[in-house]
Amino acid sequence: MTGCEHGNIYAFNVYSIPGGATFTATTMMNTSNERTGDYCLMTGDDTTEACAGHALAEPSIETYIRCYIQVESGADTDRPVLCITDDLGKKQVYYDISGKCYHWDGAAWALLGTASAVIPQDDAWHLLEFRVRISQSPIYYDGIFTAKLDGVEVLDLTSANVLGGDFGTDFTTGQVIFGNWWSTVGGNTGKTYFDDMAINDTEGSYQNSWIGAGAIYAIKPNGIGDYEEMTPFPNSGESNYEDVDEVPPDDDTSYVQPSASLQKDLYEMSDLCDQGVGSLAAVSAVVIWYRVKLTASGSGSFVPLYKYNGTLLHEFDAETVTSTDYVYKSVVTDEDPVTGGTWLVDYIDLAQFGLKEGS
Repeated sequence: MTGCEHGNIYAFNVYSIPGGATFTATTMMNTSNERTGDYCLMTGDDTTEACAGHALAEPSIETYIRCYIQVESGADTDRPVLCITDDLGKKQVYYDISGKCYHWDGAAWALLGTASAVIPQDDAWHLLEFRVRISQSPIYYDGIFTAKLDGVEVLDLTSANVLGGDFGTDFTTGQVIFGNWWSTVGGNTGKTYFDDMAINDTEGSYQNSWIGAGAIYAIKPNGIGDYEEMTPFPNSGESNYEDVDEVPPDDDTSYVQPSASLQKDLYEMSDLCDQGVGSLAAVSAVVIWYRVKLTASGSGSFVPLYKYNGTLLHEFDAETVTSTDYVYKSVVTDEDPVTGGTWLVDYIDLAQFGLKEGS
């Protein structure tokens, strides 16, 4: 599973979508209409457009996508709410507020089907779920596009040509885009809000099917952990955690950096219970995000750290970094790696997270 609160983690980038695609967008995070957490993505405000794209780490033939959407009364019904491209940003398929599903035939958008229900324009939050399987050939129609609205199936296209005529290097979903990317497709009047976006692919033995109703909460560094060995910048008397807790990240304005191999930093995190999450709530997965870069060309590595219940330190597999530009790295786990069982809210609130330089 990949997912985030858009404004909290900023893994969804409204400035550029990987794959060479370019467009102009305005960052519009909203703190008053969010469903959970601190932020949601708002797109469309008269002539202003915005979108949020997430590139899958590994392009996938089949994906399951979940988000919540709130559409303002009077918004254009032909605005795209979900767009799919391949790994090069080539157009594949999109779905709009009116429930119409299109694919790119190489020259224009062709209608594949229309849902039995539209997304309500009632200024209320609604659950949207999608299953998308990209056709594996422009000749054989073996694609799937299924849509659910508030848990009820409203569109089920099977044996469909879910493949753009302008496909790139493979027949996969490479990027999922929320909001109005292709401005010539639909209107841009009225506001649309997105929150709690998550994506599953069909690889592996878990998190490989429908995601269902739920919420994504971000917990951020808010205190010194058991290790504070790295050097903070600007190093003007602040604690290390204060240089890695910005929302969104401020990159070179403040950061921590190791001055020797195997140095560690651990951070206390904000509590889920303080955000209204019950101590007995089910936790499907924990995603640990890192935003990192190398100071010089070459290759480096770091080890994500988790301290269970403030007592036992667990090291995840090392992550390799080769970029001198900031990149996101993440660890996704559906089980507490120390206990081998389901994540418990109380223990997450007692946990520390951080990293170690090198492997």
